[in-house]
Amino acid sequence: MQQSLKAIVEKNPIGQSTNEIFLDSDDLSDLRNLLQHVRETQVLVLLLSKRVLTRPWVIVELYTAITSGVPIVALNVQNANPYSYSDAIDYLMKFDEELDIANPGAAQMLIDLGVDPVDVAWRLSDCIPNIISTDFNPNASEKVIQASLEDLVESMRKASPIAPSMSKEEWLEKRKALARSATSNPAARKLHGSI
Repeated sequence: MQQSLKAIVEKNPIGQSTNEIFLDSDDLSDLRNLLQHVRETQVLVLLLSKRVLTRPWVIVELYTAITSGVPIVALNVQNANPYSYSDAIDYLMKFDEELDIANPGAAQMLIDLGVDPVDVAWRLSDCIPNIISTDFNPNASEKVIQASLEDLVESMRKASPIAPSMSKEEWLEKRKALARSATSNPAARKLHGSI
């Protein structure tokens, strides 16, 4: 995918970019460099999968992109473990409470990096549902895959930073109201990423 995207972008560059397609797993020798790459990128592509929002480094990359004004687009990977938009919205609203249930120790990792899990919950729950998403079937024909990646690059061209739609205080009030509503009408609680 990385090589295919690079070929598409080289033919028709995005803005004044270098045409480099950086994959976060390319250089993991010093993870601090990863966040610098995110800050310097023209657009961040999030590969949507069932448990992607339980991975602390993905969370830190998303948070860094949002707080640094880097646009984000998503590639919705169609596979046996699909990403659920509605589950993600619920999970992100309670992210600071749910992360350690989904991935023990992950919240502490965020704290150790100087990232407040409540701030992450606010930023991600407010922004992630609003990003442009393109479907991607890795089992499709080569032509369909190529077309999907060209659609992704077009989304990358159109993407712009997502500013918060509400203050953190307004978001906290909204979350309290949703919690009150949930306790008056309890539904089965489902762990993010579970079947």
